[in-house]
This record gives sequence, structure tokens and C-alpha cells, in this order.
Amino acid sequence: MGIDTHAIINCSLPPDAWWELPAVLNGDDRLRVAVRELSLATSTHGPQPWQWGSGITRELLAEPSDVWSRGDWFDLGGPMMTLNFRPRICEISCWSVRWCTFLTNETVQVPFRRVSRELARIFAHAMAPQAIYLPDSAFPETAALDWLDGSFAEICKRLERQFGPPRPTIGSMYSETASDGWDSNGYYIDRFEGIAG
Repeated sequence: MGIDTHAIINCSLPPDAWWELPAVLNGDDRLRVAVRELSLATSTHGPQPWQWGSGITRELLAEPSDVWSRGDWFDLGGPMMTLNFRPRICEISCWSVRWCTFLTNETVQVPFRRVSRELARIFAHAMAPQAIYLPDSAFPETAALDWLDGSFAEICKRLERQFGPPRPTIGSMYSETASDGWDSNGYYIDRFEGIAG
């Protein structure tokens, strides 16, 4: 098993928008183009449509605070990834992009950043789209995946207190080790500057 790539983005959807969210994502042309680019970059074929996980009903989504108060989340499956929704955050869990590849290969990195940007655009409404990139396991910064009940700003502050300021680039999180391996250090906050498309 490898280490998958995760992104944390803002989410401020109104209560009446939850049930129709798969249709919104499936119908968004900009997101569809970004997903297609990621599929080609990772050689992952046959992207599935966005759909709610089993057990997610319209009634359940009408009162999401009941689910969140128990520490649970909603999951929305999609092409090459799952979206996990908390009160103010969406966690993008991308199983088709391994963390080491994301850190070192711009051919994969840029399409995943585009997908993250398009999802942030849809979910964040008036907030500026941005993302925090983290591995799903094996490194200290993964602890942030346990803090997802807070806001994006709160997660950023806690990351900085615990791990210092964000890295200046995605690639700067990667380093080679003396034993012919690699290591990851830090986190990156993407404001999507310089991303075309």
C-alpha cells in the first residue's frame, strides 16, 4: 500500500444544496476537464460519476449537524477520489495520486491541483479557493486529518503552531534520504496562483 494524497478545502454549502451536489459536480464542465486531465496523468481509466455513499439519504442530508455532532461525516464517491464533508471542511482523499508522485511529478501534481481548485470554487462560494495538501499517513503532518471539525483558518493556525510555517512549494516537502529512500516534511497551502485552465 502506498501513501495517498489528501487536500483540505473550505466548504460552505447551504443546507438545501447537499442532496443535489452529485448532479452539480457531474454537470460542472470545468471540474470535468480537470478530472479528465488527472485521469490521463495517472493512467486511471473509466472515472465513475459522483455519487453519495451507501446509507446517505435526502433526509440525512437535510440535517447534517446531527451527523457531525456524532463526529461522523458524509462521503461522496467520485472519479479517483472520495470527498469527506465535515461542518466547514471538505477532505479530498485521492487514491489515484500517491504522495511521493504528487511531490515530485508536476505532470500529476498540476492536474490534482486543478481538481482541488475546481472543487474549492464550487464548495467555498464567497471564500477564496485554497487547499492544504497532506499525506494520508506515515508523516507527523497527517495529524491535521484529525482536526477537520474546525475551520480552514483554524486548521492552518494549528498546523503552523505544531509544524511551523507552510513550505514555499509542493516540491520542497520532498527530500531524499541516505538510505536511497525519501521523506516528506511539512505541508503546503495552495492559493492556486499560476495554475492555468
